[in-house]
Amino acid sequence: MLLGEGDCGVPEIGQAAGWEVGGGQARHSDSVVSGCATADDSLDLCPRIRDKRFMNAFDAIVVGLAVAALISIVVTSLRVGISPMPSSRKAQKAIISAIPPNTHGPIFDLGSGWGNVIFSLARSFPLATIRGVELSPVPWAVSRIGASLFGYSNLDIQRGNFQDISLDDAEVVVCYLFPDGMTSLKTKFEEELKPNTLIVSNTFRLAGWEPEEVITLNDVHQTPIYRYRVPAK
Repeated sequence: MLLGEGDCGVPEIGQAAGWEVGGGQARHSDSVVSGCATADDSLDLCPRIRDKRFMNAFDAIVVGLAVAALISIVVTSLRVGISPMPSSRKAQKAIISAIPPNTHGPIFDLGSGWGNVIFSLARSFPLATIRGVELSPVPWAVSRIGASLFGYSNLDIQRGNFQDISLDDAEVVVCYLFPDGMTSLKTKFEEELKPNTLIVSNTFRLAGWEPEEVITLNDVHQTPIYRYRVPAK
């Protein structure tokens, strides 16, 4: 009995595929590859093809999602002039140490990215409300998933532009932004933050402001962590 093309969507197995039929017996010609040289092998051909097609489709989906995620991050970074940059463990520890341990008021992380800093803040200050703000959809989604998995009840991660978020009730503001991002926040800080509000900036200075303390990390770049206080108005 011959297996036709309509059975699994593969070339005809029989005379068209190199089988010579005669005298009630079938034998395979030398032109067919050894992997399909027997009738038993031909029975496995359809599952093999289905598996291969499934893997090819799965690989294409994974690559497509990765490319879409990368494009999304790049487009958002170009739009706001800031890319989501994770803080090192040393930087996270320095940021935590720069915040008074008895802090209970809202702590904002502007440009919270992949969530590593806000997770540390949520663990270190369980009585405070931690509010992350991230515009790029992929890092925001990853951080939301992480927050759900870790079960932080004091953590709120919003997707949006931090320029549109009110900081009136902030007790602490944390940021790791490019110089342009810091410059764009200067006016917002001066207009919205209460006097004595703490600002902790990783790496980049707040133009025109004098830090009350600079913590220098013991790393390759001697990374500075700036600590500012909003002056009285």
